[in-house]
Amino acid sequence: GFFALLRQIRRKGALVLFDTTFDEYGRWNVSGFARHIDYMFTNKPELLKITRRGSVGTGAKSLLEMGAHSVVVKMGSEGAAFFSDGGKKFMPAPAVKVYNSTGAGDSFNAGFVYGLVNDFSVRNCLLCGSFAAAKRLEAKGFCAPNEKELNDFLHGRNMAEVEMVKDYPAMSKKAADLIIAQLRKKPASVLCFAAGKTPLGNYAR
Repeated sequence: GFFALLRQIRRKGALVLFDTTFDEYGRWNVSGFARHIDYMFTNKPELLKITRRGSVGTGAKSLLEMGAHSVVVKMGSEGAAFFSDGGKKFMPAPAVKVYNSTGAGDSFNAGFVYGLVNDFSVRNCLLCGSFAAAKRLEAKGFCAPNEKELNDFLHGRNMAEVEMVKDYPAMSKKAADLIIAQLRKKPASVLCFAAGKTPLGNYAR
């Protein structure tokens, strides 16, 4: 069945990405397999139905508590957000004239996954998703944005990120979590480790 398929995929070391859909039967149940999902994509109405929560933040937290490794929420003109145990990232929606919203969510997913397979940061994955969705929204007919258009859009926006944390232990944990996540995603990664005393807390973890 479906659960067995998910387990086999995970055993092979592959990522599992799942996009929710409207449940015409009204059951809205993902708790049985959420723990097998690396990236759970959903939109705001579906998230609130699935989790029976009153906000995007509490709904995403509920999915993480069910076992989803990360949650990507598409919120239309409100933008998009990424949630994981490591925190939250938000991306505002580009200003576009909307002609057709059919497939905009799927286009967002495609853009996000493009960033993911190219080892982009979460912020830049959200940027890619937002760009692809915006191109779908402003097109009257079929739309398939090309790589050059995406690269032109990212130019000047594809920025390194600086994260503020509370103190040295928090910084050490954050760095360790990022290294662990990278190794889980790509076990053959080449890592350059710093010398000196600053990273000792990271290495201790």
